[in-house]
Amino acid sequence: MSPHPRVGALQERIRWCNHYGVQESWLVHQLTREIEVLQLTNIGVLSSHTCRGLAPIESTVLPCFGLAPEVLTGG
Repeated sequence: MSPHPRVGALQERIRWCNHYGVQESWLVHQLTREIEVLQLTNIGVLSSHTCRGLAPIESTVLPCFGLAPEVLTGG
């Protein structure tokens, strides 16, 4: 997801994710080449952490993913 969507507010999109049981969402910050990983529950955001540079993205849903934000954002 984009942290600044053109249609709808970010909080609204997160509520929809919560409603449909999404466990994790990634916000891609294109200008800073960072990825913010949100851990979701049925009541909202449980926790979040920001991944940047060449450090692998840490995901509870995709524990073996292993790619870094620099690789995904073309940095």
